Amino acid sequence: MPNIYESSQTVKTSDIDGDGDLDLFVGIRLIAGKYPFPATSYFLINENGTFKKANAKIAPVLQNIGMVTDGVFSDIDADGDEDLLLVGEWMEIKVLENKKGIFIDNSKNFGINEETRGVYWSITANDIDNDGDDDYIIGNLGRNNKFKASKEHPFKVFANDFDSNGTNDVVLAKYYKDDYVPMRGKECSTQQMPYLSKKYKDYHSFASSTLIDILPKETVKGAVVYEISNFESILLINEDGSLKRKVLPIQAQFSPLKGAVVTDFNADGFKDILIIGNHYGVEVETTRYDAGYGAVFLGDGKNNFKFLPPTSSGLHIPKDSRSIHPIKINKRNALLITNNNDSLVVLKKNL
Repeated sequence: MPNIYESSQTVKTSDIDGDGDLDLFVGIRLIAGKYPFPATSYFLINENGTFKKANAKIAPVLQNIGMVTDGVFSDIDADGDEDLLLVGEWMEIKVLENKKGIFIDNSKNFGINEETRGVYWSITANDIDNDGDDDYIIGNLGRNNKFKASKEHPFKVFANDFDSNGTNDVVLAKYYKDDYVPMRGKECSTQQMPYLSKKYKDYHSFASSTLIDILPKETVKGAVVYEISNFESILLINEDGSLKRKVLPIQAQFSPLKGAVVTDFNADGFKDILIIGNHYGVEVETTRYDAGYGAVFLGDGKNNFKFLPPTSSGLHIPKDSRSIHPIKINKRNALLITNNNDSLVVLKKNL
């Protein structure tokens, strides 16, 4: 492996160059000290057991693509090779179509637009409706949070060295009284950017100012600015290459969706969904996301899913769950769940 030092979060395998062995996609989570500036992800090509970083020409779109949290290889265009779908924090959903070994951002051709930007944690591919192509479960932050967002008034983040002290500053902004204001109050904002103590002598003057009034105009011009209009976790149903958005039930919106497994849990011939997720590592003014305990949704074969309560499903994992993977134990199907700062959980179906 090459000596590449990056803060990565996901690695996926596929025969990218078509030579019969597995290559790697490495999704970079962030640039150290530069949240939420977009990071550059990359491919590692397997050349007889030696991995070499691929030339950027294979996928120019990976340059500064964003804060990638998860990805999946899937033949979304049904042409026989694997394409790459990516999600991330403050990112749009990305569909990178594989055109003879070159990955091109053709998201809009599949019904994806800029309004898909979210705080995404996971993407799971499976033929949920049994029509022969992959559909996708997209895990977002969920609706159970203090941040409010809509198409008309999106939630925003601004990032730059606003106080010119050599470090990156992050300002979250909400819509309030016909303009955008910082989520943080005067005290916390001043601790982050000390120049505000001189600019605003009292709380009233700070509270009466808009975000653009508060931040130095010359630094706002070069800032990273992202907007999010929706925090919902969703399904993307693949209908002949066009991805149709369908919101998951309200019980899937209680907490960040970190992972999902699709299978027929109740043996009725229709695929069901099991999800996990929470998120305890938050900034000081935000309550940790701990309302999730896992959830099972029973499908009807028509892309409709009904919540199965834990008293019936037996699923109850109130932990900081991060991922879930199907495994085999003594030839029996099982699920392995990883939990941050906690023990693993293994689930087996009670026959």
